[in-house]
Amino acid sequence: MGTSCRSTVVVCSGGAGFHWDWLCAVLLVLGAFVLFFFRDPERTSPSDPDLIVSPADGRVMEVVDEARGESSGRRISIFLSIFDVHVNRAPVAGKIAAMEYRKGRFYAAMRGRASEENEQNVIHVATERGRSFSNRSPAGSRGAYCAGRPWGIP
Repeated sequence: MGTSCRSTVVVCSGGAGFHWDWLCAVLLVLGAFVLFFFRDPERTSPSDPDLIVSPADGRVMEVVDEARGESSGRRISIFLSIFDVHVNRAPVAGKIAAMEYRKGRFYAAMRGRASEENEQNVIHVATERGRSFSNRSPAGSRGAYCAGRPWGIP
């Protein structure tokens, strides 16, 4: 048991006659939830470059053909519940061609207009075979963060 763990146990066991057990239980449950919610498990990507994988864990809510500028594409909407891993990954092997940050609202993700009006990152990926994909990640009630960088930009 490390020093920080021992000090937590001492604080949670009480002191000066005041029972901290209820507060300790609440803090431990809250801490466990935070660790669970922000987990990032390893995933093994398939080696076939023609495959498209899901960019997120969750439930497919909608599949719609739609126009994207001069070309057309298919939008697949995936809803992430609080029990799903809240990390988006690249659905295809390729290079980031462009990235867009769109300021917006912070509606709850369950609301229909949240996917259009919420803050979001849009990542455009170009594959080696000349296909292009866009991954749009709207924020739920918290912000959108992206660790990727366009190819050729440090």
